[in-house]
This record gives sequence, structure tokens and C-alpha cells, in this order.
Amino acid sequence: MKKLYNDKLNYMTVSPVDDYSVEKLRDMYRPPKILEMCKEIRTFKKTEKQVNTYKGVFLTDNTVNPRIFIQGEAGSGKTTFLAKLALDWCEGVHGSSASDKSKIIFADFDALQCYEYVFHITLRKSVNQCDAYTLIKEQIIDRIYSEKDRKKAYELVSKIMKHQRCLVLLDGLDEWTGSDDQHNLPTLVVDHNNCVMLITTRPWKLAEGKVKH
Repeated sequence: MKKLYNDKLNYMTVSPVDDYSVEKLRDMYRPPKILEMCKEIRTFKKTEKQVNTYKGVFLTDNTVNPRIFIQGEAGSGKTTFLAKLALDWCEGVHGSSASDKSKIIFADFDALQCYEYVFHITLRKSVNQCDAYTLIKEQIIDRIYSEKDRKKAYELVSKIMKHQRCLVLLDGLDEWTGSDDQHNLPTLVVDHNNCVMLITTRPWKLAEGKVKH
């Protein structure tokens, strides 16, 4: 899986009109400015408290947040933030090399190592799929294993998600539709309640009030 991430996430598009104009993410990456949001009825309210660490993303009062949203307009760095997070997890406690500024911000790479596995999902590639486990099978397992080896891999991933703490990165909720009005978010089955979901979206998706948070 780490090889897949290094192949898939290591490069970023640097031109809005040319998808083939790419640079290494580690060379171009600049961490986004993330401000903490406080939850109100059917919406979020921005605060002035800046989040500069992975621990600050995942924990509130030392309690793990099971579901986390990062919202921002197009081009604000949401997608590259998740890509960099996945690459930092791959690199272990040393993290991935990048600009000097990013070595100061979100440099607590040890906070990622409490997750046995990190699953990176691009939601626009599976707009009608609601089950997070199925998303992982389609976008990760099917790209790593040949068809004859996938059944065992599916069973292993299900067992891992049941018994180990995993992080599911879901990029682009605003580009995802779900299968019907009953599914406003990708879901985890009860057996996978050790998993944490980190979801990025544009603000309008949460402003609709249809997403439970």
C-alpha cells in the first residue's frame, strides 16, 4: 500500500489548465492554514484558533474525534494536505521531506503512527458508492492485487478494520453524491468502529445542513 501511495500521491498538478504539468509534492507543498471550527446546530462556525499539528486535527481534549471535516474553497490545499498526510504516514516517525515551513507545521509525525493503516480515497472516483470498506476495496485493494488474490486481501482488510485503529481519508465530499437521499456521507459498518474518518469538502456541502456532524 505504501508503494501505491508513493506512486499515486507523490506528484501534484501545478497548472489549472494542464493536468500533465506536475511537480513532486514534497518540492511544492505548502501547508494550508487550518482554523478550528466550533459545531453549532446544522452548521460549523469558524474560530481564530489555528491548527498546526496532526494531533490537533485528530484529538479534542485528548479524545479521538471519530469523524473530522476539513472544509475550504477550491485550491485551498485540502487535497494536497491529505496526500501529504498519507505520505508522512508512509515515512513513519520521520515524515516526508518538504519545505522548511512544513517541517514546523504538521511535523508531529508520531501522531500518525497510532494508525496501523491509512486508507486514502478520492470520492469523485466512486460517486455512488456509500460503504467505506467497498471504497477501499475498489480504489486500493483492486489496484494492488490481481483478481485471483483479491478475496484473501478483502478478508484481511475487513479483519484489520475490525480490530485495529485505522484512518480513512475521504477527499472531496462535495464531488460525491451517494446512492440516495439517505446517504449524505460514506459510512462505516458498526464492526469497523475503530476507524477514524477524515473528510475534505467545499463549504457549501456542509452548509446544506444535510450532513450529520
